[in-house]
Amino acid sequence: MKSVIISICTYRRPEELRELFKTLKDIRIPQDINLSVRIIDNEETPVARDLVEDIGTRMPWLAHYVHEKDPGIAPARNRALSEAQNEDFLVFVDDDETVSPEWLEELWAVQKRTNAHFVQGPVVPTVENEEDEWWIKSILFAQKTFPDGTPRHEAWTNNVMINMAFIREHNLRFDPALRFDGGEDTLFFREIIQQGGQGVFAANAVVYEVQPKGRLNWKWAISRQFRNGNTRAMCAKRLQSRLQATLHCLARSAACAGVGVVLLPLALIKGRIGVANSLAYIARSAGVFWGLLGKRYLEYERETEKAA
Repeated sequence: MKSVIISICTYRRPEELRELFKTLKDIRIPQDINLSVRIIDNEETPVARDLVEDIGTRMPWLAHYVHEKDPGIAPARNRALSEAQNEDFLVFVDDDETVSPEWLEELWAVQKRTNAHFVQGPVVPTVENEEDEWWIKSILFAQKTFPDGTPRHEAWTNNVMINMAFIREHNLRFDPALRFDGGEDTLFFREIIQQGGQGVFAANAVVYEVQPKGRLNWKWAISRQFRNGNTRAMCAKRLQSRLQATLHCLARSAACAGVGVVLLPLALIKGRIGVANSLAYIARSAGVFWGLLGKRYLEYERETEKAA
């Protein structure tokens, strides 16, 4: 029997958290694991406590509320690591997602079959209204997928199972310096690989993420692509020598810019999806170059931090 903790880091998303709990209630739990859930509330005051304690009493597994007031994504995820310090496996899923009934079974089956140090599952983007579907058909919102069992050299905390023994052995943590940047999870999983760990893809461990109206606009979508490029530069600069990182960033920025320019004429055929695909690569190129210059894009900076 192995112990598994599902960790959900949350910040001001009570309705989304309710929807996630509804689907977690119906997941199929493998007989050889002991499951519990941790909700890491990354708010200054414990605003989600009552919600979690109320819903948790009606779940088929043990739910624990944890208040982590140190602001930012990295401190919240590091608290999740600390909460799972004595456990066998930690699973991350985002507070604005929902899970399929077979989700945990599939993550677990791939982990047992491969003994990977992390197992990444797919995130399927959805929209509330049919007229917005073109957004998720474009590269702006596309999520990478791979055949089941494909080796992975990186992952994200939106759908992943982690072997905690390896984390403890190598004393790995999410970089708190990136608490408002984003990309600390990309860096974390690349460090696992750098330490000799292995990752694989679990194609059938599906979670869903509804893209709210507030994201379905050019400003948000292109800013996210810019930040993705910025993350690539940040990872390169932390994991490689200065020369290697510089060459890597210049090559990646040029390649993305080149693809973006090549794709632009396709807008005459694909319309706004073609424009979106082109701008996605151009924004990534700019983000990489911005990061190479040492500039940071603080996507998750909070208003209280800006005021300070």
